Amino acid sequence: MTEHSVPAADSSAASDLVKQLFTSEEARADPYPLYRALRETAPVHRAEGGRVFLTRYADCAALTRNPALLAQSESWMDKASPGWRQHPAVVQNIETILFKDPPEHSRLRRLVNRSFTPRRVALMREDIGRLVDRALDRLADEAADGTAVNAYALLAETLPIAVVGTLIGIPEQDWKVLHDPVSEVMQVVEVGVGQDKLARADDGARQLNAYFEDLIAQRRREPRADIISDLIATADAAGDPGQGGSGMTETELLRMIILLFGAGVDTTVGLLSNGLLAFLDHPEQADLLRADPSLAEGAVSEVLRYDSPTHVIVRIAGDGAEVGGEPVPQWSTVFALTGAAHRDPEQFPDPDVFDITREGTSVLSFSGGAHYCVGAPLARLEAELFFPALLSRFPRLALAGPPVRRGFVVRGYEDLPVTVS
Repeated sequence: MTEHSVPAADSSAASDLVKQLFTSEEARADPYPLYRALRETAPVHRAEGGRVFLTRYADCAALTRNPALLAQSESWMDKASPGWRQHPAVVQNIETILFKDPPEHSRLRRLVNRSFTPRRVALMREDIGRLVDRALDRLADEAADGTAVNAYALLAETLPIAVVGTLIGIPEQDWKVLHDPVSEVMQVVEVGVGQDKLARADDGARQLNAYFEDLIAQRRREPRADIISDLIATADAAGDPGQGGSGMTETELLRMIILLFGAGVDTTVGLLSNGLLAFLDHPEQADLLRADPSLAEGAVSEVLRYDSPTHVIVRIAGDGAEVGGEPVPQWSTVFALTGAAHRDPEQFPDPDVFDITREGTSVLSFSGGAHYCVGAPLARLEAELFFPALLSRFPRLALAGPPVRRGFVVRGYEDLPVTVS
């Protein structure tokens, strides 16, 4: 019997665990016991409907590098969910580079890599430090009289949106206006999104499209030293792909800019707030970072491993694809549960322990292979500057009530109440 040929009882138990993971309040609050149970029951679980769920680190990491496992492309969506084009929020997601395979993905990635460079991000260190201080000033002001502050909401309104807005070239007066539409659009990645949320997401997508269409037109008329202007110039110089060039179409340009902005906001807020809670739950680790800020780089990796803001990577099996060493039928949907992979004891000793001195940590929070997140260096730099500054400035930072989680695919909060004195 192979590891995949599990008894029917185990398969049924695994299916129940998967259902709980994607739908239950228990999983939103703490998915890790369910991850452990699923990994121990069926580490490669083949469910009904051609779905496969991976929970081991090695299998999830291999998925990100396997060219036979494809993105959820437009053509696949046409088969799997024919009505998807009726929803602007879904269109906004599916028409991005995240859901494209070579050669389209390669063409778009080359273009964005020329503008969104690690050097450009590194040059923002001073600006990011200033924006971190400004966010902490607001936290100090709002919590000055002992009032509990929703740290997740405060971060969402202040830090990542300011950092990526500055880099991309969005006027500061528009950051707050764009926050809610971005947050609403990101909800469509969750499983079982209700009609109310989908309608709000569609409205958010329409707002983002209109705003960025106008901003692109402005930057064409008056270029500046920002990502939007660089992308426009790079794409235009490479030529229209519809006429044999290697640039971007207007739609591709619009989708790319909205993606860079949206991904740079929502998931980074998750990184910062998940880490904040991890340090509150482990005060000895907070003391370590206060005493030695040089631990910040490793601390960020450990936050990403211990409680990542992203928990799922999805691929579609192409012809001849294998998962976990065995073939899977073409068009199977393969879910890499990266939140489970990050707690795999075969990869990480004592995986349920939060230890910022852990060495050799390689995480899947930013995917991998050709789809490795172009914004990863920016998110890491923000967190490396934020955590030491937060813990140093507020040594009496404390949780003021139970956190209220939202989302499973992307882990965020409805409420993360803290006090600073």
